[in-house]
Amino acid sequence: MSADEDPGAHKAAVAATATHIRSIVSALRELDFGEAPPAFTACTAFTTCTGFPGEETRDAAV
Repeated sequence: MSADEDPGAHKAAVAATATHIRSIVSALRELDFGEAPPAFTACTAFTTCTGFPGEETRDAAV
């Protein structure tokens, strides 16, 4: 019997997913980024803002 057929199994699956999401959000809230600026502040007129600083950007045009 799958979660689609058993309402109790569906509720258990949803509860497990919610618990997992809460644990991830909790871990993210504990991260200390210190003096790291938000990503949007690293974008300038001279960068494409598509990757990390110093990362080579690849263009699909040949």
